[in-house]
Amino acid sequence: MTYRVGDDAFLLEESRIDRVAGTVELTHTYLRAGGQPQRRTILWRAYSVTELAGMLRNSGFREVACYGSLDAGPFAADTRLVLVATAPAA
Repeated sequence: MTYRVGDDAFLLEESRIDRVAGTVELTHTYLRAGGQPQRRTILWRAYSVTELAGMLRNSGFREVACYGSLDAGPFAADTRLVLVATAPAA
């Protein structure tokens, strides 16, 4: 994607998703008229719903539920992710 920044600059955004490794790489390139390109890359781990629920269970949480909204709507590929879990007994 390309975004205009002011009158004489652009921000280019490129992303790559590695579904096997579960990583997302995002590169921003700032281009200003007459200036050198400035590039920054961020790499982060993207956990699956299954992995996140498993981490909660492995940490002692019980009754892990997955929703697609804060009002307990169904989870789908195009919704947000809300995980609700019961804390371990004290």
